[in-house]
Amino acid sequence: MLPFGGQGTNQAIEDGGAIGFLLVNVDNDTQLPQRLQLFDQLRRRRASRIQILSSVRASRESVVEEKIKPFMEDGVIFPNSFPARVSHDAGFDVYARSQEMLQLLFNSGDGEMFLDHQTTSSIKA
Repeated sequence: MLPFGGQGTNQAIEDGGAIGFLLVNVDNDTQLPQRLQLFDQLRRRRASRIQILSSVRASRESVVEEKIKPFMEDGVIFPNSFPARVSHDAGFDVYARSQEMLQLLFNSGDGEMFLDHQTTSSIKA
């Protein structure tokens, strides 16, 4: 990750917070695959957007706009300007999003969980 966004350490902290939250109350190793899948789903797109944004200086976000599009999620403001980038980078609550992901898992009665608009996975609770 290039230093233009100053996000390397921040992403490591978010990763640690997410994995710590998602692994709370894991009683045995059979639960690990589904929790690690949740971690991947929670972090991959955001970390990819930040990595791409870190390749350009502030106020040059439009240069990488097409590269970011495949990693966008519903409800996320497109970070195509400096103010939107700051909001995107600093406005994320990793604990709240981790809680939402776990709630989806626990509320899925038959073990099926829709993870995002492109990927449907079967997770046995």
